[in-house]
Amino acid sequence: MREVAIIGAGPSGAAAAIELLERNIQVTLLDEQHRPGGQIYRNVTQTAPAVAKVLGKDYISGKPLMSNLLEMAKSLEHLTYHTDAVVWSVDRTREICWRSGGKSYSKIFDAVILATGALERPMPMPGWTLPGVMTAGAAQIIMKSGGQALGNSVLLGSGPLLYLVAHQMAQLGRAPKAILDTSTFLDEFKAAKHLRPDATTCKYLVKGMGLLVELKKAGVKRIRGVENAEIKESERGLDVFFSVDGKSQRLSCEHLLLHAGVVPNTQITRALDAEHDWDESNLCFNPRTTYSGALQDIDGFWVSGDGVNIMGAEAAAIRGRSAALDICQYLGVDIASKRNDSSDLKLARYVPIRKFLNQAYLPKQWFLTPPLNTIVCRCEEVTAAEIKTAFDQGAQGPNQAKAFTRCGMGACQGRYCGLTVSNIFAQARNISPSSVGYYRIRTPIKPVRLGELASHEHHHKTQTL
Repeated sequence: MREVAIIGAGPSGAAAAIELLERNIQVTLLDEQHRPGGQIYRNVTQTAPAVAKVLGKDYISGKPLMSNLLEMAKSLEHLTYHTDAVVWSVDRTREICWRSGGKSYSKIFDAVILATGALERPMPMPGWTLPGVMTAGAAQIIMKSGGQALGNSVLLGSGPLLYLVAHQMAQLGRAPKAILDTSTFLDEFKAAKHLRPDATTCKYLVKGMGLLVELKKAGVKRIRGVENAEIKESERGLDVFFSVDGKSQRLSCEHLLLHAGVVPNTQITRALDAEHDWDESNLCFNPRTTYSGALQDIDGFWVSGDGVNIMGAEAAAIRGRSAALDICQYLGVDIASKRNDSSDLKLARYVPIRKFLNQAYLPKQWFLTPPLNTIVCRCEEVTAAEIKTAFDQGAQGPNQAKAFTRCGMGACQGRYCGLTVSNIFAQARNISPSSVGYYRIRTPIKPVRLGELASHEHHHKTQTL
C-alpha cells in the first residue's frame, strides 16, 4: 500500500488526510499539538461551549472537520496519527525524522504534504524582548487553551487578527486598553480597488465592521497611523512610546501584544533547498509550487494551505483537498468518480479580499528594518547594528551574517529573524529581498536531544501492493 505523510493537522492537513483516507490510501499524520486544529482551530474539539462561543463562529466552524479526523483515527487502520510529534528533519528522499515521547523516529514515504501553515511576521522594535511583550497569536493561544484573556493590555500592529484578538479578549471580560494600528485610512483607500461586490468580500467586510462596532462599545481606544514605537520597562509594567503625525505619545500597560500579519512557514521547504519566490504583495517568500501545491523542483512533495501563500483557513482546507487529489493521480489511484473540479472556483473567491488585506495592512518600513539598537535575533541577542556592521565588513546576505554574528543559529533556526535580516541587507545594498535571499536551513530543523537520537527507531516503508 502506498503511504503519504502529512506534516501538520490544521485545516489543510486535516482536509488532505480525510480526502486520502476516503480513497484507502495509507496516511501518517504528524502534528506538534496534542489535538488537531492547528493555530486557527486550536483545541476546538475540547473547548468549553461558552468559551467557543466567545471565540466566534469562524472558530467553531472547524469543529466538524477536526471531529471527523479524530473519528477516523479511532476507526481506520490505514491512518497512523502521531500527536506531540516534532519533525526535525525532512530530506529529498522523502525520509522524515520526528521526535515524540522521548524517542526519535524516521520513515520514508511515497509522497509528503507539508501543511505547516503560517508564522506571525516578526515585528522587531526597541524593547520587544521585554517580559510582557508577546505576539497577538500567543495571546490567542492562551484563550483557546485555557479560556482566559490577558488583562491590562495594549495591541500594536495591523491586520484582521489584531482586531479579532481584541474582540475575543473583550468578550472574555478583559478588553484591551487600546489598539495602536500602524495602518491608515489612506492605506485602506488605496487597497479598495481590489474589492468586489461578491458574497465572500461582503462577508469579510461586514465581519470587520462588526468588530469595530463591538470594540467601540467595549471602550477600546483605537489610534491609527502609529509609527516608530519603542517599549520600556516602568513601575507600571511597560511604557509604549510612539508617534502619530509626528506627535509623540505614550501608553502604559502590563502586556503588549504585537501583530503585523502572517507569512508562510518555509522552514522545511528551505531545508529541502526548494525554489522560493518573493511575494511583493505580502513582503515575504513563498515556495514555488504548481496550482495544486506540488513543489516544482522536487518530486513527491506538496505544500498546502497558508504554507503556499496566505489565504485563510477556509481556503487552506480547499488546498488540502486539492493537494490530496493531485497525490492520488501521482500514485496512480483512480479518482474520476469522486473528483471535485470546483476547487479553482472556490479558491478564486478569496483572492479579491486577500489582495485588499495585503495592501491595506502592508507592514511598515520602521519595523521591517528596525533601529540599530533593536535586537533582531532573539536567540543569539544580535542587534540590527551588528547586522549592519557585518555588511560593512563584507557580508552580502543572511548566510554570511551567520558567520559574522551567529544571527539565525539559535534554537528557532531563523524563523523569527530571517525576514528582518533579509530586509536589512536589501536596504543596505539597495536591492530587493528576492536578490538578497534567505537563510539556508540545516537539520535539525527543530531541536532534538541526544537521548532522543540515541533511541532513534527507523520504521520500514510499508510494502507496496
